Amino acid sequence: MANYLRRLAVRYAAVVHCVLALCIASAGASAETLRVARAAGPAGLGNPFTSVAQPSSGVWSLVFDSLTMFDESRTLQPGLAVSWRATSETTWEFDIRPEVQFHNGRTLDATAAAEAIGLLLKEEARTYYVYPNVQTLSAVRALNDLTIEIETDGPDPILPQRLSQLMIVEPRVWSDLGPVGFSQSPVGTGPYQLKGWGRGNTKIELVTFEQSWRRAEDITQIEMVIMPDTVSRSQALLSGVVDVAETASRSFAAEARSDIKSFLYPTFQVSMLTYRLVGNEESPLMDPRVREALTYTVNRQAITDVIYEGDVHPANQPVTPEIIGFNEELPAIPYDLERARSLLAEAGYPGGFALEAEFVNGSTDEALQMLQLIAQDMASIGVKLSLNPTTIQNFFYQWQSGDWGDTDLFLALSDGSVFFDAVRPLRILSCEKPNPFVCNEKLTQRLGEIEGDMDLHRRTENLKALVADVVADYPAIWLTTTSTRVLATDRVDEMPIRPQGIAIERIKLH
Repeated sequence: MANYLRRLAVRYAAVVHCVLALCIASAGASAETLRVARAAGPAGLGNPFTSVAQPSSGVWSLVFDSLTMFDESRTLQPGLAVSWRATSETTWEFDIRPEVQFHNGRTLDATAAAEAIGLLLKEEARTYYVYPNVQTLSAVRALNDLTIEIETDGPDPILPQRLSQLMIVEPRVWSDLGPVGFSQSPVGTGPYQLKGWGRGNTKIELVTFEQSWRRAEDITQIEMVIMPDTVSRSQALLSGVVDVAETASRSFAAEARSDIKSFLYPTFQVSMLTYRLVGNEESPLMDPRVREALTYTVNRQAITDVIYEGDVHPANQPVTPEIIGFNEELPAIPYDLERARSLLAEAGYPGGFALEAEFVNGSTDEALQMLQLIAQDMASIGVKLSLNPTTIQNFFYQWQSGDWGDTDLFLALSDGSVFFDAVRPLRILSCEKPNPFVCNEKLTQRLGEIEGDMDLHRRTENLKALVADVVADYPAIWLTTTSTRVLATDRVDEMPIRPQGIAIERIKLH
């Protein structure tokens, strides 16, 4: 307890210094400025092809637009495309929104849209995180000033959903600056444009783009301060230094003053400890009995009830009920240490073994508590689980390159919210992921057969069956569904949140 109090004192001292510095930096902020504390900035700065989810998407969805977009109700809506249609099983037409401008003044027409999408058809694009989401694309061309045609390498019934993840960059600027230069000075069509990254990329400043087709209502400037620690973010809010604290601590939400608003949103993802089997062939994890045993060591109900106090729910598969392909017939996963010990003994490991687990530094307090609880339960069956923090940048490097070092399993998210379809999380857990960490050839082949089925009812039923078989292969330990909590001062009237992040352009201030 004494050590804990000393660590807490050090953390709060750091918070005080940080808050004082922020107060000085934020002095004189206008009434139209929204100040946001967030855990991290985009992993690839202004290159929107290097990630598809938070924390990156929360910035990119303000700077860029995609052809289609999901709104707060998870409904696919027009974006830069006002309408679309399949003209055959492998061709689609998209009508581009007229009179849209990039931040540099260039007009978005069909040619510019085709050039931007065409960047993902180049060989070097295969290294981008977004590539697996759009890898069915084979050709794109402008049919006239405001219509493009996209060809796919096979039937793709969810192409409009996929394109919600492909941010449209200004292709000439991309060509002139290259990916690295563009990441520093991005140009899109979104409601805000980049003013600066701040020293050491610790601050992101955005200003409104007056010509945007989804122009900001109240907020003309955004100051995002990167604060990896949940305590720091919450304290900055309580001190009046920021107006919004993203992914805030649940405990601070419960203790916050009456003038602090708390918003809890499901994020339609599943938290999971994912096994690294490819390139780790000497590991005990290669035995499915071992993987099954570890699944039973997780007390999901304790995690959801005690650590998250009902904000999330136990998970038994890689997708949540809102996602197409969710299998409602799968039973809950039991917490059964005796069964786990029996399976380990059967597999030849009665004395257990050691594993290296990795998680991103800056994860929420609840996530860290969950990992510590899991480590304790694994220790009770003889498995020593070492918990190793890493940076978000290094995690994305490992994810893309497959260079995991000594890591045996890692905390990640199975993200069905990207398309609200099970194909993406299943593909990530397949041999088709570039530099995969798990690879079951039979399940991968079935996924390829199912995902292009244009009969949507049959496709859904086959996805459910495939989800069940993937679960039975134990590629990961499914933990809980996820949610995000955002705290805000009372000057913020509403907090609209879409799957990509806060819709800041729609926030109204008192």
